[in-house]
Amino acid sequence: MCIKTINYNDWYSFVRDYKKDLYNDDIFRYGEYVFRGQKDEKWKLLSSFDRIYGNYDWQERADIEKQLIDRFIENAKRIIPNANLDCFSDVKKKNLAQHYGIPTRLLDWSYSPFVALYFAYEESSSENGSVAIWCLKKNHEIWNSNLGFELEENILSENERQKRQLGCFSILNTPAKSIDEFVEFCEKQGINVDNALTKMVLPCAERKRVLTELLSMNISASTIFGGYEGCARAAKTELELLLIK
Repeated sequence: MCIKTINYNDWYSFVRDYKKDLYNDDIFRYGEYVFRGQKDEKWKLLSSFDRIYGNYDWQERADIEKQLIDRFIENAKRIIPNANLDCFSDVKKKNLAQHYGIPTRLLDWSYSPFVALYFAYEESSSENGSVAIWCLKKNHEIWNSNLGFELEENILSENERQKRQLGCFSILNTPAKSIDEFVEFCEKQGINVDNALTKMVLPCAERKRVLTELLSMNISASTIFGGYEGCARAAKTELELLLIK
């Protein structure tokens, strides 16, 4: 499958080379790619919904997701004062539901490779294995609704974290369970998939260095998540970094 994989030995080689590897020059072009960090480079680009309900067939999965969203919206309208959700599009309903813990087929991305790095390393092991930063080239021909893929870039006003994380999300409306499978399907159909998706791989052993460097860039749980939860997560990570030898 034509998913380009680039391996970096450490933080320094990533910072030095990632722009050249993606853009063929030393200038970062905001918005040309979106990025997703995952703590295990072996993981597929799979939504929380498909991790749970992936054993069901395509139509059953679609029905289950709709039931989850409908139940969430009905409960919200009944319990939450002034919850004016009827005007929300289906995508906005999914976004809001996922923000509050409902598994959906939405997959989160960020316009910042460094925010993606944070998510890759926050809960990764500091010992063996590797993390992955997935880079999706937005203007590639396979990323279009006619093939079953959508990238939703409108920020939901109720989703403060999406703003903090420079976030957007993808929607896969096909029988494929992961974006990896979607790319493979397109390739088998004779559609060009070259450079549509790039995976950058870094060692887990760089965790302390990466999180410390990101902290110096003001990228931490407190800025990524906000509120008391973000401050608590940041405190735990900061202490952990001090204790790692």
